[in-house]
Amino acid sequence: MRSTDKHKIWISLLVMLFLGACAGSRIQYSPLRVPDLPPLKEVVILPESQSWETCLKEAKEASYGSAAYSALVLFCSEHSPDTASVNLQIGAALKALSHLAYDHDYRRFTNRKLAANVDLTTTLEKNATYFFTDNYLVDGARGLGLMPGPSIPLIKRIKHAADGVDSFYPPEGLYEPVALTAIIQRSADDRLTVILEQMAFSDKMARYQSIMAEQAYLHLLEAAELDKASWVGFINPHRMTSHNDGIYLIERYDPNRIPILMIHGLRSNPLTWEPLTRAVLSTLDIHERFQVWHAFYPTGLPPFYTGSRIRDVLHKVLFHFDPEGDDLPSRQMAVMGHSMGAVISHMLVSDDDGALWKATFKVQPNELQVDENRLEEMKNIFSIRHESQIGFVAFIAAPHRGSDTADSMIGRMGSSVVKLPLKFTSLFQEDQAYLTQATDAMRPYLSRGGPDSIRVLSPDHPLLKVLAEIPVACGVEHITVIGVEKGPECVREPRCKATDGVVAYESSKFSPPEDELIIKAGHDVHRHPKAVSFIIERLREWSPERKNLCFQQINLSFSKSP
Repeated sequence: MRSTDKHKIWISLLVMLFLGACAGSRIQYSPLRVPDLPPLKEVVILPESQSWETCLKEAKEASYGSAAYSALVLFCSEHSPDTASVNLQIGAALKALSHLAYDHDYRRFTNRKLAANVDLTTTLEKNATYFFTDNYLVDGARGLGLMPGPSIPLIKRIKHAADGVDSFYPPEGLYEPVALTAIIQRSADDRLTVILEQMAFSDKMARYQSIMAEQAYLHLLEAAELDKASWVGFINPHRMTSHNDGIYLIERYDPNRIPILMIHGLRSNPLTWEPLTRAVLSTLDIHERFQVWHAFYPTGLPPFYTGSRIRDVLHKVLFHFDPEGDDLPSRQMAVMGHSMGAVISHMLVSDDDGALWKATFKVQPNELQVDENRLEEMKNIFSIRHESQIGFVAFIAAPHRGSDTADSMIGRMGSSVVKLPLKFTSLFQEDQAYLTQATDAMRPYLSRGGPDSIRVLSPDHPLLKVLAEIPVACGVEHITVIGVEKGPECVREPRCKATDGVVAYESSKFSPPEDELIIKAGHDVHRHPKAVSFIIERLREWSPERKNLCFQQINLSFSKSP
């Protein structure tokens, strides 16, 4: 290895220490011991009694201790009383049969013969894989074993396809909770068939569905390799091929729940949102109202460019799932932004009225000396507009006025290892005539193929200064979460230099927010339990209807104008 390569590796490691965000293991495979019931070769006499107790007694006489006995317990359950002990007995039989039909090597269900005249079959999808929740330890506790019904909780993984709707779900696949139940069929010739099939979640099972949604997410995290992709996306965005940048839905699209779009920061990825995502999924009233969407992008690219791309992808997602624009996600949405992701979030909830363009160029758009395609892309980059469906935004550890780290030795070293893709640099070639039309302040950033993300986060960057003064659009509720290493009291002491270690307190402050939380934490304040609880509570109290009141006020002001 050449010395220059070693030098770059050490620089990269340093940058990772200061700017990275990773997540460790969350679940542990610990298979539950379920009796391995033997099949019977002889014909089993099916019970005839209409009484639960008598039917069960006949089942024991026919096949006690065998797999067929569990099938007969389910057969007798048609006449069973609704008591806790009986339901546990029926649930144990269902669990035994479901584990018997489960192929642990392929994580799928197969047909089994339980006796000469008793069959176990399944209608579950053949192209999906399944996980028993009680085969895993989550935070030291075993997952759900039974649900009302009775039914068995499972996590289903549907493989990701390269195109179509699956492109909006994680590349690792869509992990979702399902409930497994059994249907009993008896034929005229006394043949019994137990059919394992998926059942719909009832209202009584809503709490279980929320808990399972969190567990499904944990299984997704265990399979995710975003750490690798995010690092490549920082130093060489063009090579980020294992995961394409975009917006990923971690649950199946729901037209009746409000999306929370979470946008990560520099040298990071959606894994950093684990605490908040888990809180949304596991808090019943929040999960019933909201769904989580994660943005993922190569963080070596500057935020103004990334903001335009996320806006375009958001339009594609909404159009794909809701081309008519009638669903709730097309009308209501919340956005969470951490660090550089907060700067990008700001671009989605504000209107600059041409301020960014004026700070970049000395001429109007139609006078810029570039071809039509480049002009359209530049107009998207150097202008921001409020996405009308977004009515709530959380700015977390936001470098609204930049970060001194960007101008430090660490920042300069990090900037030196970023290799911007040709698709981006071709927009900003220094031999183009348009550079003479750029403002003096912006010309250095547009030359040599454009800036990387770290250079844009400098407190001296002209566009960052302009953006910091642009308020959020009318009707958007915005909150701020700020971490301070020495504690909230530090912000009142000028000599304290309040900071989260990366972003100064004065940079994270924005125009008076609806609510603000300052806690003792570092730059990863978005993962702090107090921050998570604060955001959950603000989401619970958020009323999207305020946006309608804002529009009414605007219309009223127009009607009063002379």
